[in-house]
Amino acid sequence: MAVARAKGKLKEKQPTLTARQQSHLVQQHQSGEHTTADLDELLSVSRATVYRVLERHQNASAPCTAGGP
Repeated sequence: MAVARAKGKLKEKQPTLTARQQSHLVQQHQSGEHTTADLDELLSVSRATVYRVLERHQNASAPCTAGGP
């Protein structure tokens, strides 16, 4: 697989949702308009995908406190 990746023949799996869809999902969830069940039906993705996007957003917006004095 490393050889195929080096040659550019191995392609990674494309994300289910675009960046725009992910930001829309986060906005809808934070506003309280929709539950996770509503969002998975609305965007035609699994509930796990909704939770994964929300977790990534939460981790990205959390301040990094590790290694500080």
